[in-house]
Amino acid sequence: MNIFKFIKRNLDLLRETNIVTNNIYSAIMLNKVQAQLKNTLPHTSSALDHRTLQVICNDILINNRRFLVELGSGYSTIIISKFISMNNLDCKVISIEENEQWAKLVSDLLEKESLDEIAKIECLKVKDSWYVEDELDLIMKNQEIQVLIIDGPNAGNKEDIRSEAMNYFDGKISTNALVVIDDVHRKAEYAMLNNWYKKGGMKKVVDNNTGYLLKGTYFNIF
Repeated sequence: MNIFKFIKRNLDLLRETNIVTNNIYSAIMLNKVQAQLKNTLPHTSSALDHRTLQVICNDILINNRRFLVELGSGYSTIIISKFISMNNLDCKVISIEENEQWAKLVSDLLEKESLDEIAKIECLKVKDSWYVEDELDLIMKNQEIQVLIIDGPNAGNKEDIRSEAMNYFDGKISTNALVVIDDVHRKAEYAMLNNWYKKGGMKKVVDNNTGYLLKGTYFNIF
């Protein structure tokens, strides 16, 4: 076997092992949060992994974030909201979801867990590969986003559907903020991460299959 192929193969195996190890450790840490929930949560392959959730929760707590916007609702919405509640943090969550049925399911779970004062699901349709901007503008009006999670719209068969997030949100995030981009193992998400980073003013971190952009001053969250 070619020596370079051998090295690459072993590095890939090491990376995959680290991803699994990080996720197991983070799942153990977040089990304290999930154990306080009254209902069973839907956790699918589409959900943010536990490592990413732990990093986001670290950031909210350590860097005193007060407003979080999430593109794509689900397991993460509930866990983050419960974490905020358990730690008595002054942080609100708005989660944008394009599927009405899924939005209702998550919204109902928030209500059952008494988390609907912390998080709100906004159901917005996708038109021409992006959310209907007039409706999105109304939700984002006068908001200073300190954490932005990009895990929507649903990529489906269109790989670059989330790329518009950079253009839309670039001027809407706070001077001190965290941007989280899921699925950076895919070309479109990785390109968005790099293009946003090249605009300047943010530090780039890739951890597992998630990309992070940190803006302003902050404590370590990894």
